[in-house]
Amino acid sequence: MLFLGIFSDSNQYIGNVKYEPINLKDKTATMGILIGEKEWRGKGVASEVVKASSEYLGKTYGVKYIDLGVERGNTPAISAYKKCNFRLLKKMTMDLK
Repeated sequence: MLFLGIFSDSNQYIGNVKYEPINLKDKTATMGILIGEKEWRGKGVASEVVKASSEYLGKTYGVKYIDLGVERGNTPAISAYKKCNFRLLKKMTMDLK
C-alpha cells in the first residue's frame, strides 16, 4: 500500500491519495483519491497528484496499470481522470438495499 497526504505549497492539508492493493506480479494498482478541502476542488489538484503519484508508482514499483472506481455522476472526477489518460474499461452498477 502507498498512502500519501496532499498539501499545498503553504503546507495546508488538502486530501489523500492511496494505492491499494499494489500487485507487483501483474504490475497493477488500485487508486483512491480524496480532495477533502472544497476550496481546492476544480483547480487541477487531482490531475497533478494522479500524474505525479502514478509516475512515482511506475518508477518505484514498475506499475503500468492503475484501476479506480468513480460514480457515474461525478463529472468533475471523470474529467480529471480523462486528463490523466484514464479510459473506461467497464461499467458496473450496484444497488445497496
